[in-house]
Amino acid sequence: MAKQSPLALFGPLVIVLVLGLVLGVAVGHTFWSQSASKYETMSLSADATRMVQVGRFAVTFPPVVIASTGNTTTITIEVVNQDDDPRFVDVIVSLVASSTIDSETIADLTATPLQATLGGAGSISHSITLSPTSAGYAILDIWVRGELAGSMTVYIVT
Repeated sequence: MAKQSPLALFGPLVIVLVLGLVLGVAVGHTFWSQSASKYETMSLSADATRMVQVGRFAVTFPPVVIASTGNTTTITIEVVNQDDDPRFVDVIVSLVASSTIDSETIADLTATPLQATLGGAGSISHSITLSPTSAGYAILDIWVRGELAGSMTVYIVT
């Protein structure tokens, strides 16, 4: 009778144990991870912002916002005057495309333009508060003094 090698005897058992370990770690991470348990807070504007120079103004805004239905989300657009002279600034958020987002949320995103005169090295923040009721997405353009500063995509998840 030929003697079997230990690998031939225990190989399938080792494979099953390794796969079970990987699956157990993945399931444990999903259930006990802080980020997985608070999945509705996926994007904060402080974490991921873009700064764009438009003339004498520096404009900071989040390029992607992920919000969830039933929760309130605030989007902040900040404008800084980098000149010594007072300057008038207007910030308009316009809708490019959307899918299945409720009309009230679209109105909140686009309704109120920011218009102000900033002193030398002054800044102003424009906050948009959303309370979405349906999932979907919206692509928005941000215009500063008639120039395109960039685009922002808002994803609403359930």
